[in-house]
Amino acid sequence: MEKSAPPTQRFPETLCVVVTYNPNLDELAEALLSLEGQVSKTLIVDNHSDQNLSEWLNVFCTKFSVDLIEMQDNFGLANAQNVGISYALEHKYERILLLDQDSKPETGFVANLHVALNQLQMNNAAAVGPTFCDRRVENHAETPSEQAEPVQREFLISSGMLIETRHLQQIGLMFGELFIDHVDHEWCFRAIEKGYTLYQTPTARLYHSLGDRVIRLRLLRYREISIHSAVRNYYKVRNSIHLFRLDHVPLRWKVKFMNQALAVALFSVLVSKNRAERLKLIAISVADGLAARLGAFKK
Repeated sequence: MEKSAPPTQRFPETLCVVVTYNPNLDELAEALLSLEGQVSKTLIVDNHSDQNLSEWLNVFCTKFSVDLIEMQDNFGLANAQNVGISYALEHKYERILLLDQDSKPETGFVANLHVALNQLQMNNAAAVGPTFCDRRVENHAETPSEQAEPVQREFLISSGMLIETRHLQQIGLMFGELFIDHVDHEWCFRAIEKGYTLYQTPTARLYHSLGDRVIRLRLLRYREISIHSAVRNYYKVRNSIHLFRLDHVPLRWKVKFMNQALAVALFSVLVSKNRAERLKLIAISVADGLAARLGAFKK
């Protein structure tokens, strides 16, 4: 049974920032409907979707009474999030909810995040995040359902993360040059370095698709592995290398992220048809990471 927030509790003015790029409008509508009445306003920052889809997105936003900012190019997830965060700062929102275009919150999702963050004020919490469930994998959740209290984490996934706006003056915005991968990790480690804490609450659940497709392997037990596009693996490997330059990222996580990125990228070579392209992009990602060439991937 879902744990819902007390109906009499007052929640801060909250802006929901959804970054889109060629979104599935049905999935997006599902997410927005689930947020209805839970946030003060929703802002979509579109990262230069295809022209035809962009026209539909304008109609879509009018229908759902959602504000829309259209980027003139695909500047990446981090920069698009920064546009939304800057909007929230300018308009004095107390909290910011970040959400991906393919994430679906459960009923009472935002209220439960607020309850958790309110309880953690004495802990100097900068943000709280939900429990994740992969929409394509049955019964897959990151934390045990019987866990009742928020759990302190070293980092949170950006989708579903509720941020205390007042702490951003010290922590700063997202690292835009990373473009997409490890953006949330870097921000979270930076927050911790500045004395803040981060928590994940099991009372707020978010359904989310991890990767472009999932492969189920039986090793010692069944294990689901997310397969990303070749370009997405490029960002994972390149940015994992760049994290080694950042003092606020713990060494054990630098090593773990690097190992994970290379393992997933190389595994995707084995299970994909475009092996030559994937191998080439892995080589380019290593070279760009070592040379600190960040920003958008240039073909």
